[in-house]
Amino acid sequence: MKNIVTLISVLIFWSSSFGQSGIATADLLEARKEQVHQNHKDAFVAHILTGRYYSLKYEGAKNSQFFRSKNLVKGTMVYDGVVFNDVEIQYDLYIQKIVAMLDTKNYIRHVTIDGERVSEFSIVGCDFRRIKDDTVMQEGFYQVAFEGDNAHLFIKRNMEKKESIENNRIRQEFLPVDRYYIKNAFGTFPVQKKKSVLEAYNHAKEVMATIKKNKLKFSKKKREKSLIELVSLLDPKFPIN
Repeated sequence: MKNIVTLISVLIFWSSSFGQSGIATADLLEARKEQVHQNHKDAFVAHILTGRYYSLKYEGAKNSQFFRSKNLVKGTMVYDGVVFNDVEIQYDLYIQKIVAMLDTKNYIRHVTIDGERVSEFSIVGCDFRRIKDDTVMQEGFYQVAFEGDNAHLFIKRNMEKKESIENNRIRQEFLPVDRYYIKNAFGTFPVQKKKSVLEAYNHAKEVMATIKKNKLKFSKKKREKSLIELVSLLDPKFPIN
């Protein structure tokens, strides 16, 4: 928890309830600023992070809305071009927000990090990159599942919330929704089934031969592993001119 204070030289919206806002005092900002410089003496931290109180707990919900961990875990974040290591964060896939713990001597709060100022972050061994100015992929964070010299495989991780009524009580369940994108010499392509994978390359026969040779399957359970293997095998065959 303490590590996040080294990250947050914060202008934070705050109130007694979620959705209302206020501004942290100048003294508090200065104190956090000093802590940042003490722990990152070689880093130039010129900007002030912003965030809102995070209070979406979803007690009793089936499955978690967080990526791979219900708890804060150490990760790496690039914020306004400054690399912060060993910061404790979570990634809420339902609202698409990075969540951190703000721990001061006066209070402890969960806050959401301003994602527009984060270019990339890593958590539980997975790398995420903010994509923008792409005509196919909507702006946001995508997991970099494969990064080669000539092609990338991106995964848009998301969660949908399903509600049902059982015994006169509302039950909530989070269901994962993953979308895959290949970015190669021919453009950017959404891919799910084998047909869309073939459309992502101009040499469909060679792609099909690679799929058959390596016995790759594109069912829901095997899709991700097969896509990673296929794109890695095809990467040297289709160089970017």
